[in-house]
Amino acid sequence: MQKWEYLTVQLANFGGGNFQVAPRLVNEQELKDWKKLSIGGLVNQLGNDGWEMTGTISVGGTFEHYLFFKRPKS
Repeated sequence: MQKWEYLTVQLANFGGGNFQVAPRLVNEQELKDWKKLSIGGLVNQLGNDGWEMTGTISVGGTFEHYLFFKRPKS
């Protein structure tokens, strides 16, 4: 039976009224210089590392957004 490992990316808003969004946390660990990271760059890197995006969640009434990934466990 195939087993999976999972990864969660939490996005955060910054920049005041500009509402810029960047990946801030990966599996609850804050990324260094996260405000300089692009979502597209991170998603492409995860894809190159074998991760497949499986879903997203936006928590209503908040600015919390999550991306979920999985890949086969070795």
